[in-house]
Amino acid sequence: MQLISVLTALTGFQLAAALPSAIKGTHGLVARDGTLGSTLCVGINLDRGTYCETIDNVHDHLTPGYCVKLDDRLWDQVSSIAPVAGSWCTYFTAEGCVDTTPNGCGKFDANSPINDLTTVSPTNANAKCEGNMDKKIRSFLCNYI
Repeated sequence: MQLISVLTALTGFQLAAALPSAIKGTHGLVARDGTLGSTLCVGINLDRGTYCETIDNVHDHLTPGYCVKLDDRLWDQVSSIAPVAGSWCTYFTAEGCVDTTPNGCGKFDANSPINDLTTVSPTNANAKCEGNMDKKIRSFLCNYI
């Protein structure tokens, strides 16, 4: 009888010891599902009547900091964007997620939808950037907020 009690107690202890990390690991994955990526549309106002594509960690296995080069359907065609909730994305006017402009004005950051990229100037804290980002995106990367 005592042997069964000891075995039951040990099994319960092992289960309890394993449970928190298992729950934490599973919870971490569940909490992150769908929270990294961006929707890009060729029309303004994220118009689903135009071509739109969502690139994210769930369907496309996007990982933090991974550079996405846009294909012909979106290359220099994007007029509105919407980072997936929980994402901070940087959009670039050059492929390879690099800013190739001499003044550092070839990118912008977003963590919420932008319905019309004609209203967005490139981001550079050290220089005044001219123009807008409409139909200029060629690559992007996202990280968790």
